[in-house]
Amino acid sequence: MSINNNNNQPTTSTSSSTGGSLYGNALSAHDLWNRLAGSPVLRPTTPSITSSLFDKPIDESIDTDFVMADEHDAPTTLESVVHLHELPCDFLYAYFERDNQAAEISTPSGAIVLNGFPVRPRVVCAHKIRWRPVLGKDGLSGHRFDFLDESDEHQAHAEVFVSSHAIHRVALVHRLFTPAARAAGFVDRNSLLEFNSPESHHQRLVSFLSTLPVGQLYLPVNELALGSQANIDIEIEAKHAGNPAAAIAPTVWIHTRQQLAALSEVALRASHEHNNSEFSRAGLA
Repeated sequence: MSINNNNNQPTTSTSSSTGGSLYGNALSAHDLWNRLAGSPVLRPTTPSITSSLFDKPIDESIDTDFVMADEHDAPTTLESVVHLHELPCDFLYAYFERDNQAAEISTPSGAIVLNGFPVRPRVVCAHKIRWRPVLGKDGLSGHRFDFLDESDEHQAHAEVFVSSHAIHRVALVHRLFTPAARAAGFVDRNSLLEFNSPESHHQRLVSFLSTLPVGQLYLPVNELALGSQANIDIEIEAKHAGNPAAAIAPTVWIHTRQQLAALSEVALRASHEHNNSEFSRAGLA
């Protein structure tokens, strides 16, 4: 991707015309690139506080979606099928969380069974995408795309920071997210979903899936599903129409959307394969 903004650099002014980043310093606190691109899960029977790959107690700074398993135990329920059927026909994006409470799910054969630790999408819908500049915690200017419903109520937003040739950071921030709320467990962990280069994350995920060891399965808890509402035309907030960065905002969003869509496609395809494997393993295909 090439974004020619040599003469259209976003302003670095700290005046009221540039919004501050909602998540402040939270992005650096959980750097996803110290973690795996996706979360493999051993075929489990019971959850464990230790990981098969990390021999230490669970820590929020690493993926905690590893559980111990005996592959030869026959499960009475499914383990962690991804509830892709809960994605609506029309949405903007969804992140995924692994619930601790079992939920019913319909199998390909039509049976209704329990899914022990369901991975469920949290869906964000929007009728408008409106741009304004944003100032990051490092003082660099970026692009903020607000996702609004038909009443102009804020549902979530994306913060995108670019260099002259690439998108180097994307954060998807749910309207309920605050650093304090997430630290206290009041909101989902992925109510802030960050990619330090979605293109690199995509490459890491593809590589990871191609070398996934036998006996391990993939869950999309570090990825997203992107919906058709991401194709909504960008509006420029009126008071920021004169900002030099406004001219490239639609191009930035197009490239951001393309990279997120590529990541979404891989994550959803791998999730379908995971689900089929779980149904087959339980004799429910």
